[in-house]
Amino acid sequence: MKLKHGTALALVTIMLLSVGVLRESSALARDDEDNAAKLTDLLKTRRETLRQLLKVAEEQYRTGHSSFDSVVRASDQLIKAELELAEGYEATLALYEQRVGQFQTLENMATARYQAGQASQEDVLAARAGRLGAEIELLRAQGMER
Repeated sequence: MKLKHGTALALVTIMLLSVGVLRESSALARDDEDNAAKLTDLLKTRRETLRQLLKVAEEQYRTGHSSFDSVVRASDQLIKAELELAEGYEATLALYEQRVGQFQTLENMATARYQAGQASQEDVLAARAGRLGAEIELLRAQGMER
């Protein structure tokens, strides 16, 4: 089979381009793996930072040096970070259950502080609304698997 010069050149060009594309695809796959590892590391670091923030915010609220809103914001940010790292339905469900428990604790804390004259009724109602919201999220998450 005899090919014309132009046809042979075109075939060689296509083959070289194909090899280049394959090499580039391989490099992109490696970059994707590197980026995925970096992303996971960043997500874990953010989660740990938010855990620390929540502890500080809760302690500051407990001692009257911070608002209840700062505790709720830190808690919301933390659950979002944890959900991004959750692997599977059971892990996700456990996080929602944990969130209900956190808001029950916050509601009890706000109620105790209110009864002691150290917090407002607004804090108690916000804590109750947060707990109810967490229970709703849990029920919705439980319904997703069905």
